[in-house]
Amino acid sequence: KKARTALPVGCRVQVHGLQSDEGRKLNGKTAMVVEAVDEKTGRLQVNIEGDIRKALKPDNLRPLGGAEGAEIRPGLRVEITGLQSEQGKLVNGKCGMVVGVDEATGRFKIEIDEEGQRALKADNLIVLVTESGKGRSHALTLNSDATAMQGKRPKQEDRHVQIKDLHKVAEALKHDISHIDKPCALYAVYDGHQGSNCADYVAKHMHAKLIPKLAQLRGADPDDVTRIMTEAFTELDEEFLSRFRGMYDGSTAVVALIMGLHLFVANVGDSAALLCAEPTEGQLLVKPVFTDHKPDEPEEQKRIEAAGGTVVHMGGIARTGASNYHDRVKEYRMQMAQGTGMSMKEPIALAVARSFGDREFKYDPNQRNKRVDVVSCIASVNHVELVAGAHKALILCCDGVTDVMSADEIGAGAMQFVGKPKEASGHLVGEAYRLQSGDNLTAVVVFLEWGPLAGNGEATKIRVRHILLKHKDVRNPYDQIRKKEVVRTSGEAEQEMKEVLKEVHCGGIVNDANFVKLCRDMSECGSAMTPGDLVGDLGWIIADSVSPQFAAAAFRLRVGEITRRPVYTPLGVHVIHRVG
Repeated sequence: KKARTALPVGCRVQVHGLQSDEGRKLNGKTAMVVEAVDEKTGRLQVNIEGDIRKALKPDNLRPLGGAEGAEIRPGLRVEITGLQSEQGKLVNGKCGMVVGVDEATGRFKIEIDEEGQRALKADNLIVLVTESGKGRSHALTLNSDATAMQGKRPKQEDRHVQIKDLHKVAEALKHDISHIDKPCALYAVYDGHQGSNCADYVAKHMHAKLIPKLAQLRGADPDDVTRIMTEAFTELDEEFLSRFRGMYDGSTAVVALIMGLHLFVANVGDSAALLCAEPTEGQLLVKPVFTDHKPDEPEEQKRIEAAGGTVVHMGGIARTGASNYHDRVKEYRMQMAQGTGMSMKEPIALAVARSFGDREFKYDPNQRNKRVDVVSCIASVNHVELVAGAHKALILCCDGVTDVMSADEIGAGAMQFVGKPKEASGHLVGEAYRLQSGDNLTAVVVFLEWGPLAGNGEATKIRVRHILLKHKDVRNPYDQIRKKEVVRTSGEAEQEMKEVLKEVHCGGIVNDANFVKLCRDMSECGSAMTPGDLVGDLGWIIADSVSPQFAAAAFRLRVGEITRRPVYTPLGVHVIHRVG
């Protein structure tokens, strides 16, 4: 209370908590303190949106971030203020998203709602901040899914993991990571070889190893996150080798950790992570965000040989051999030539220089307790700051996919199915199989969906109505209105919804009569039975009460607007109309 009483003249604030009929109209508006506290009344004089002067109690004023020196960076929502030109005055009070920085002028690039992009000084921006001491919630929704196929291998040795909300998992494990920015998620692909025990173990324990370390972390300093991810990899490797002394299989790994606008990718081996960005000159930008640990890379080969191993080339592929590889090959060939039976398996050489497990490459064959790490489990960690609106998708996949498809082909293939990660991952796996990949096949696709940030100067509760078309792959393929099973495919539902959009979408304004008619005639949600103009009404919703995909689309709308393209959720395909 003392801090609010001391709000300085010139401080930008937001009005809230007024109870009178006149006061409620002012709640949510921004204002500037123009006179210090009146000692008699205890009130502050504020100028609301430039033309309304009021004396208000400090408890009805919430300080906004810009006056307090809050950091301005890509991905944050801001309010525009103080522009003096005639055109500038038209956007004062509007909100937008920071999408970049003009290095030449030092101005911030702001995508202003319904106004397009402008380059503005920091003095003209108010950061709309969240609760102090908690991680920020950014205007980013992660829409992910995965597909795995055994392919032409006799067994499926790949494993993959999707933890879409690491905060909830941490809470279940009784760890507090509320200080970490949202969204916070973990995605991983583990490509096992010579069995699946190692891939199983790492897939089940990686998040449990990382979460306690994240709980001790403050912020997203790249060095600190790199350290804890590297520690998690080496500790899990040691645990697996200690617990399962009779197992000789191993696994590569690629693990993506998203913390707000920070992406960290840790990997060992050749499983890939690709980040897709908006097209430049018509060409989609696909950037590898992993390190391909090939044995014949100069630094890797030097390390392998220093540990006593060797790099051999077989069929044009560089492989890592253990310290006794050549001796064992000679012995194996001698036994084969004698034809009197075999006392050993054919020696193997791995196509990667780093992995989990692989006991015979981690210990000296002559001193079983001595670690030599011809094949290492020290992870490479890549860090990327995600740029709002620019970065579109993250793709994780095993080498069964990358062996037959280039990074550009993988990115372009996934981006054919924007908003539909199951279809995108399925396409990549299917295409790799069609191209004669002889390996297990796994792909995880995460679409990065950018929109306004509810709760940071935006509405936290909105009212919407919608039209829903289900398809046979949804959780409950049953039409509640017509009392029958839904048999259409997802593609057919999408095409039908595009036709609906043509009928109800008139330059962003809803043709209300058409919406009401089409909702009654076509929607397969129980809300289509609501009488009168409320047909399709879902009432007041908050972001956590609906799917992330639905929330991202709905909270992006202004009152009266309708989505411009179909919205895909686990329930089906939607058209959404915001009405309040």
